[in-house]
Amino acid sequence: MSYNLFKLIFVLILFSILFVSCSTKSIYNLNKTICDNKAPKLCKKIGDEYFYGIYETGYAMRGKSGHTINYDWAREFYKKSCDGGYAEGCAALASTYTDSKTDEKKGVIYSPDLYEKYIKKACDLNDAKSCNNLGVVFYDRGNFSQALKLYEKACGNGSVVACGNAASMYVKSKDYEKAKKVVDKCNNSTKDLSDFFDCRKILDAIKYREQFEYDANKY
Repeated sequence: MSYNLFKLIFVLILFSILFVSCSTKSIYNLNKTICDNKAPKLCKKIGDEYFYGIYETGYAMRGKSGHTINYDWAREFYKKSCDGGYAEGCAALASTYTDSKTDEKKGVIYSPDLYEKYIKKACDLNDAKSCNNLGVVFYDRGNFSQALKLYEKACGNGSVVACGNAASMYVKSKDYEKAKKVVDKCNNSTKDLSDFFDCRKILDAIKYREQFEYDANKY
């Protein structure tokens, strides 16, 4: 390979790198403008593109090996979405933090305070999964009354997992009637048939435990 040809290839590679870098920043600026224009739902989707490398909205920069992944930019767009009052944006932002060092992974930062801050904000905006996750935080701290309140709220908003958590707490205290009322709430908040059957499984588990307790007291 001649020296001149080598120089030409080097210049072309350098130019390509600079072009992609400039294009990526230009797309970022475009995304920021779109997001600043009071579009919290779209901000969340753009955040997903930067966090996961997916290509839903078509606004994130597409690269040779897929899509640009930039966790800092993802968090920025999630925060804009959350600040705009979009519950899923707050939940997505919370998912980029963790309150457990064992859950740290690429793109996820150990920060219990930020994790709790944003799942609480998502829960305040009635995101059922976030209310359940916040309930788990309080349960792990030993604040069972607050955990139960959050499980009940999440259950009423459609989280079957939270319904199971609330029912389990009532069963542990042998309050079977309240546990069954949770199942009623579960049935009323179900969105599809699979959720209905999951609610039924909770009820069956309560009845089994209740019968076991009854039989044990007979002897």
